[in-house]
Amino acid sequence: MLSAAVGLGHESAAKALAADLSREVRGVQVVVRDALPLFGWLLTRILRDLYRWQLRRAPWAYGLAYWLMTRVRPAREVGSACLVLAGSRRFLRLVATERPDVVVSTYPAATLVLGHLRRRRRIATVCATITDLAGLVYWAHPGVDVHLVMHEACVAEIERAAGRGSARRVRPLVAPAFFEARSRSEARRKFGLPADKRIVVVSGGGWGVGDLEGAVEAALAVPGASVAVLAGRNEPTRWRLESRFAGAERVVVIGFTDQMADLLAAADAIVHTTGGVTCLEALVAGCPLVVYGEPPGHARANDPFLSSRGLAASARTPAELQQVLERVLAGARAPGPRLTPAPSAAAVVASARARVELLPRWRQALPRAGVALAAVLSLAGWTFASDDPYTAIAATFGFRPLAAVRTQRPEVALVLRVRTALIPALARQLRGYHAQASFAVSQSPGRRTRAAVAAAGDELTPELSGGDPTDWLAAKRRLRRSARSLHLDSRFRYLAPPSGLALGEYLLVRADGGLPVVGAVRLRAGQAIAQGSLRPGEVIVLTLDASPVRTGWTLGRVLDEVEADGLSANSLSGVLADASRRPSSAGERSSTTVPATTAASEATRTAAVGGADGQCSPTSSGASSTGTSVSTAKTTGATCVTGRCCSALISLSTPTPAAIPVRPSQSRSDGQAPCESASENSFVAMLLQANARPAAHAPMRPSPRRVAVTRYGTNASAARAASAGTSSSGLA
Repeated sequence: MLSAAVGLGHESAAKALAADLSREVRGVQVVVRDALPLFGWLLTRILRDLYRWQLRRAPWAYGLAYWLMTRVRPAREVGSACLVLAGSRRFLRLVATERPDVVVSTYPAATLVLGHLRRRRRIATVCATITDLAGLVYWAHPGVDVHLVMHEACVAEIERAAGRGSARRVRPLVAPAFFEARSRSEARRKFGLPADKRIVVVSGGGWGVGDLEGAVEAALAVPGASVAVLAGRNEPTRWRLESRFAGAERVVVIGFTDQMADLLAAADAIVHTTGGVTCLEALVAGCPLVVYGEPPGHARANDPFLSSRGLAASARTPAELQQVLERVLAGARAPGPRLTPAPSAAAVVASARARVELLPRWRQALPRAGVALAAVLSLAGWTFASDDPYTAIAATFGFRPLAAVRTQRPEVALVLRVRTALIPALARQLRGYHAQASFAVSQSPGRRTRAAVAAAGDELTPELSGGDPTDWLAAKRRLRRSARSLHLDSRFRYLAPPSGLALGEYLLVRADGGLPVVGAVRLRAGQAIAQGSLRPGEVIVLTLDASPVRTGWTLGRVLDEVEADGLSANSLSGVLADASRRPSSAGERSSTTVPATTAASEATRTAAVGGADGQCSPTSSGASSTGTSVSTAKTTGATCVTGRCCSALISLSTPTPAAIPVRPSQSRSDGQAPCESASENSFVAMLLQANARPAAHAPMRPSPRRVAVTRYGTNASAARAASAGTSSSGLA
């Protein structure tokens, strides 16, 4: 027999049935066990401690849970599944240890587990007792062979839930003492109650719940009535009642008692607030019953059943309770029990036979197959929709996204994540830096934006935006639409979401020709790059989601930091294209050719940019007559600041020695201009260096680097400047 220490009703029913079996059935052995530990620690706390807290502190919460369990079938099935999952193994272990012929449950949660196991051929005959009179759907289970109910009106409700022939009406499961005649005077003397007064017993059940104080006050309002109030095992409630009614001579506060039969014999009426077994005891003892102050749930569900059948009176307010008590106490107490005779529960249990239609084998295996399928689908959904599995799978099978390009050129790929409205301004800023980038867009921008990007030499790259876990199913459609609007090839690169790439997104888009790109360096507005941390070919993903001013400042700062590392910023396709080109056999080289110089009366000297000295010579075209010297240089295969292989023809015109003063620190004492041994090739190299490298103190605002050439003639102002000793060069 499985019971539970939830209140006192379930344990009282188990004790009463065990006593009846031992007295009426020969050779029977009854083993009573508490079912709560079989559900585990967590469910024990929920089924007992949480339930007790709800009744005392938050009755509405228990009322809501009861409504869900009795009125909402999916909620009831979910709750039953949790109970079965938590308790099945421990129940089977107990049954295997005891090896019973019949298993009886007096607790609804245990009934659900036993019925489940019975239908699956795991245990023998199962019986269940039901001490409530209404709301019986969560007491019943189709796997129980016999349900023992306390009233004939309960049979039909049980058979609707568990099947025909599943319910039998039995004598109420109360202790044998309630069926015996008791002396009222002796009972009152035992509890110290007055012998010549009307006695009203107020009971809150084993846990002392309900509106006990309101019931006592209403009973005291009845003239000539004395009250005995039962607080059960609720010590705080008992102290509160004793404190409040300390000066009332007509009130006796009683805690828990196991002499309820004597107390009912001494009472003229009982006001009960919880329903259950106490109501059955009052009906068996013939004590008038009044239901008042019950909390929401099964106790309140019993009220209409008792009132409609004349088994009890009902009151909702203290004033109504006073009127009901006056009416009940004015009448004569009906002798004997108020329930019709029925067979004992012990006889029904002893003669119980298997009634349950057992489930087929395939139906028994169906739940396991469903659970396995759900687990597989959940694992597959997590694998394809989450970004966590992609990292491990990509590392194993070698399809990691692009984070860097193998290249020997000093350049990095710059990808900008920015609002569409700021793209034209940033493209102009990049052009001023002689840099290029890829703009990541989740939707195709307008015609003007595309034209501005094309004019600046940049490019637009589709971006796969992150979203809900199920958005990966539409990733292929979104990227295909973006690629078509941007006129990309069948194989294209796209920027992966910042939150990570899901395996499902990768596979779907990869089947359509898309290859993911992630940043080896990921920056946001205001973040900086550590000096010397960049490597050629790395992909820099820069997210610019700040104000336009801060966005432009951040981009300029990043470009300056890239240049400080000796690299240049290029678009993603530009880096990939440069990496695919094979360098020349001699490598990236620079060659300079300067025509032969003619004799001149004086050596020509110029002050070089950046403090370096260069040398040029007049040409043979008679330039000495005009006061200028022309130097021509041709570069082939040199690398410019953008990392491209360029060729250029540079012609510089410089003033004659008469118009160009020599720096004072380098003049000679003999009046002749000094001539270095450096070749004219070093002058051209100096020009390329001045064009390629910005000054160390250059501002972060982008500005093009240029080499300007100024022609000076043999005029009076130049002669005056030379005679004044000012230093001037032909290069600005």
